[in-house]
Amino acid sequence: MTTFRLGLVFVAALPLAAQFSNLATDDAGSRVWFSSALQLRGTQQNQFPKIFIANASGNVQLIAQAAASDSYSLLTNPEVSGDGTVLAYTAEYYCPGHVACRATDYSQGVVTTANGPLILPGTFHLSRNGRYLLRENYTYSAPTDQFEVIDLTTLQKRDVLVGIFQAITAGGRQVTSAGAVLAYADGLWLFAPDGSAQLVPTFNVPIPSTSPFSSFAARAAVDDSGTHIVYQAATAGCALILTSASASAQPTALVQSGQPCTMQTLSADGTTVLFTSPANFDGSNAAGLPECWVVDTTSQVIRPVGHDVAGIAEATLSGNGSVVWAVTLAGRLIRMDRNTGATQEIISQTTAVDQNTLGFPLVAAPGALVHLTGRGLAAQSASSTLPLATTVGGVQLLADGQPLPLLSVAPADIVFQVPWEMQGTHTLTLAQHQSPFEEALSATLQIQPAVPAFWSTADGSPAIVHGDFHGLVTPGDPAHPDEILHLYLTGLGAATPAVATGQAAPQSTLSMMTGPVYVFWAGDLPINFPFKAEVLFAGLAPGTVGLEQIDVQVPHEAPTQLGVSVQGSSGGGTAATFPVAP
Repeated sequence: MTTFRLGLVFVAALPLAAQFSNLATDDAGSRVWFSSALQLRGTQQNQFPKIFIANASGNVQLIAQAAASDSYSLLTNPEVSGDGTVLAYTAEYYCPGHVACRATDYSQGVVTTANGPLILPGTFHLSRNGRYLLRENYTYSAPTDQFEVIDLTTLQKRDVLVGIFQAITAGGRQVTSAGAVLAYADGLWLFAPDGSAQLVPTFNVPIPSTSPFSSFAARAAVDDSGTHIVYQAATAGCALILTSASASAQPTALVQSGQPCTMQTLSADGTTVLFTSPANFDGSNAAGLPECWVVDTTSQVIRPVGHDVAGIAEATLSGNGSVVWAVTLAGRLIRMDRNTGATQEIISQTTAVDQNTLGFPLVAAPGALVHLTGRGLAAQSASSTLPLATTVGGVQLLADGQPLPLLSVAPADIVFQVPWEMQGTHTLTLAQHQSPFEEALSATLQIQPAVPAFWSTADGSPAIVHGDFHGLVTPGDPAHPDEILHLYLTGLGAATPAVATGQAAPQSTLSMMTGPVYVFWAGDLPINFPFKAEVLFAGLAPGTVGLEQIDVQVPHEAPTQLGVSVQGSSGGGTAATFPVAP
């Protein structure tokens, strides 16, 4: 029987939220502040996001956590003054699913100064000198939108009334040391301390718009003098634009790439922009992982900052532009000195297995492939040869102490096979690292006779292959009426003759499903369209581990989008939709 080489193209490892996020550093890059829900080892810290600080010597300390009685318990988005003496952050309202929630003021801004804390409804953004505070996202009574600028030395407040105001959520500083504010109000504006405002010219690419039902995630920053403004344009790929608050400004594209990017921050003098991208600007990123890059706003030269084998989840740049702090996709916090090229590991790999909020276990069938997701699961991506190994890339996954066969490992995803002989409920565990934080290393696995699921491609599409095995069924290469298709699933249960755990299904003596398999068509079907499909083959996919192959023929009158559902004899089912050529 002809087979299609699935390989590892169907194993997706998407970046998830990092263990340490919302990085902020001082002008010298000597310290970094961040938010994390993890607990330092040996402490009774709560499990909500908290604010921590780490220094170049590797010391990590808790700075702020909510009291047990405080409803505003999710502490995020720290911002710090250039000298590190003033800290602002957001305390978000925690609303458990079983209680009534507040209708307004879902967040509080907190700023800590030498004169004590200031807490107000809304969110804060801090100037580099620690004097001025931008307050937004609070309840007010006014005929138009508004934000507020607070002078922390005098506590005087200046209300700024604007139309269609939206906060800029990331990308660097939005407040200068003179109190000017970069904001979006039906366009990008710089609001001066004297009350005047200047529309910022853009590069014929609009800043992303919003609706009342969606969040606004624009990235833009202004340097400390208010001279340089850089924003990330809403366009496919990557476009970072340099402009200024002058009617005669000529916006300039600093970075243009077909690959995506994320603007991280701007140096105090506006000469250096830090961003992350999987693009290969200089030939040093052949792996295509998200790495740190800087672009000089004068020369427009793009340079790499270090290189990490797992890729970068988030980064920030010191005010003087010489130090980059970053969190890797493997859950490490690192410090990179641009002057010396040295990279320090401040926090080692920290594993956090995803936990179901309702406590539900992973459910799978014997022989099936299963995704264990999380952060920091592996130092880098690696895959097994056949038969499957139980140690891949230095990673071992145990079920009640028994090593499991691994198909692949990545920082955010481990794919393992459930042993054919496994029954009952088991605890999955990973090895502990030397992180100062407690690690979430375990998950529960429950075995059922059949838990069918379509296997997915890297973009999340169902693994459905053309009859001649030339490739996947995609919108660009749809199925055709009367074509025989190969559906790839996992979790249909027992097959005969049996195949050993970790071994590929034979290509000569085919291993067939022991019970019947039912396939049904669904969608916008024409009259008299056959509801039930004839199953031409149902067995283990030859040459693969943990996958089943089901062959069916597309009906002649199939619509351009055809739904298909598969059910096994032991219960459970799975469904998918695929395109059909007219």
